Amino acid sequence: MSSISSPLEDAALLQMEEDSAALRMELASSWPTAGEVDQMLEKACGAPPGSATELRKIGQLLAVYVTDPHHHYRFPTWQFLSDGRPIPQFAEILGILRELGPYLDKNGRTTGWGEVEWFLAPHVLLEDRPPSDLLPHNPQAVLDAALVEYTQE
Repeated sequence: MSSISSPLEDAALLQMEEDSAALRMELASSWPTAGEVDQMLEKACGAPPGSATELRKIGQLLAVYVTDPHHHYRFPTWQFLSDGRPIPQFAEILGILRELGPYLDKNGRTTGWGEVEWFLAPHVLLEDRPPSDLLPHNPQAVLDAALVEYTQE
């Protein structure tokens, strides 16, 4: 089997990458920016401006890096309760993914998209439901699934 790809294969791969990027942008466009999360956090728990960015940097909140129309972060809505507070245990779940999973690069950085895929994909330990669906109602089940997935050999 040859490891050299044909121009047709290269074009197909490029199209898949472009389609994936477009789907990610569409998904992220419905999620709040850091400024919008700051407003939610201020209302919910009196957090000061800049809290969303700080919480993202220390791994308490998940955000995805987007470049359109400019470079910024968007925060998936499923990590928040209806009143705007972060879901209990979310930071612990995110910590497990990042400490034990394959989501950080060699410099300890992430775009957030790998983690989002984990939260959105059906999970066998959650009766084939995505972790994001269970977070508001049963964060402990999501935490347990992450622990089993990343601590079992």
